[in-house]
Amino acid sequence: MKFKHINYVNWILLAIVLILGFFIRIFNLGSESLWFDEAHTFYIASSGFKEMLSIITNDVHPPFYFILVNVWIKLFGDSEFLLRLPSVIFAVLSIIFIYKLGNLIFDREVGIISSLLLSFSLFNITYSQEARTYSLLCLLVSVSYYYFYAVLNVVNRKNIFLYLISSLLLIYSHYFGVFILISQNLFFISIYLFSNKRAQLNLKQWFMYQIILLISFLPWLIVFVKQTLKVQSGFWIPEPEIGWIIHTFTIYSGSREILLIFILIFISIFLNTIYKNNFLLKNFATFKLVSSFIKKLDLRSVYWSYYLLILWLIIPIIIPFLISKISQPIYVFRYTIVSLVAFYLLMAIAIKSINNLLAKILVILIILVFSTISIVKYHITIKNPHWRDAISYIDKNASNGDLLIFNPGYKKRVNSYYSNRHDLLVYDKPLCSDHKSCKEQIVNIQKKYKNFWIILSKGPGSKRKLINNHIKNLSRYSIKRFNRIELYYFNKEKF
Repeated sequence: MKFKHINYVNWILLAIVLILGFFIRIFNLGSESLWFDEAHTFYIASSGFKEMLSIITNDVHPPFYFILVNVWIKLFGDSEFLLRLPSVIFAVLSIIFIYKLGNLIFDREVGIISSLLLSFSLFNITYSQEARTYSLLCLLVSVSYYYFYAVLNVVNRKNIFLYLISSLLLIYSHYFGVFILISQNLFFISIYLFSNKRAQLNLKQWFMYQIILLISFLPWLIVFVKQTLKVQSGFWIPEPEIGWIIHTFTIYSGSREILLIFILIFISIFLNTIYKNNFLLKNFATFKLVSSFIKKLDLRSVYWSYYLLILWLIIPIIIPFLISKISQPIYVFRYTIVSLVAFYLLMAIAIKSINNLLAKILVILIILVFSTISIVKYHITIKNPHWRDAISYIDKNASNGDLLIFNPGYKKRVNSYYSNRHDLLVYDKPLCSDHKSCKEQIVNIQKKYKNFWIILSKGPGSKRKLINNHIKNLSRYSIKRFNRIELYYFNKEKF
């Protein structure tokens, strides 16, 4: 009866966490305009299937997320709310799977605490409100690792199939999924080499499953190589600095205050472990004893579990960082969302290790308070440029045949989503690559077109300052400003 009561309470707690997580993410979901990346998602996913694959091959991302959104749009529609809704669903499912992972690897308490932390994670909330692949990525990583750990302990068709499917969809959703597979392989090789009590899966079986994943990715391999060469020829991602790694953990935490709390808990646990367990100091005195100690550990030992989570956390951060320093920059904070679940599982373990119940509850409440403050700030802050209002203003005031010039030029994708006008022309050439060409281009446009609009916004490749300097030398133009957008309207009759 006691076991049933505890189980019942856990399900109630999980239900409350899920409801909170859902409402935090669904709140104001469609209130903000799409930003460029989301408009780019719509541009790709709203195309016909063959055209969509053609566009993706010239992009830098794999296809699975766009295929999902393509089907979703056909079934449900393409408003801002509906485009973002799949990301909310993926995020809520991620909360379920972090609970399952915590329960599988450790216990129900770790599962509940980690699900609560993820539910209030500002990083996860942010990307659960975007029509991009990152929320799906977080889910697929969780599913892949859940069945990875499951198949190590119980080899059956269900576990193997779901591990292979989730891992394959992971690398077909984002290339950072490869770093997750690397971390899993490192863990498996470690237990094979250093533990006498090995996994139920043998080395031959494991590498056979990895070969299956590789063969399944081969149809996309040529596209991957093509996209890699495109990135190497020049991309918007800057070279990271060492401080970015620390900032990554700050982003995961939601604030510096929460990260500091986590660090203090870990230091306290570490010192307490050394003080209470003198045998560790003795056992680690020589390599021989270390080896003997490790080999006696069962796969389900907490030490192997810590090792698994640490590999999961650091490999998708350290390897991309090193690649970015040595070769082509690929380190982007949102790409590292593949490590987020491991981070919160480690945090949950640290909180669970607090022996005093009141102290444990107090720590959780403090984290929730700081998280709530960050979430409230997030929801009351205008994050995206007001493209909906800006394009609506152009639609209402533009004349037939007006020319629209977007800078940066790729922002015209947003116009494709919001504009209802098909009689307006869109300038396809790059504007203002340098000072001399900028002046010549604007003069030639003035001569050729009766009316034209210059729409300026921030972003990689923006020549906002340069264009503004040339616009100031012109006379008789009107200007309308929206959040992070400037509209300049030129009428030839006024010149």
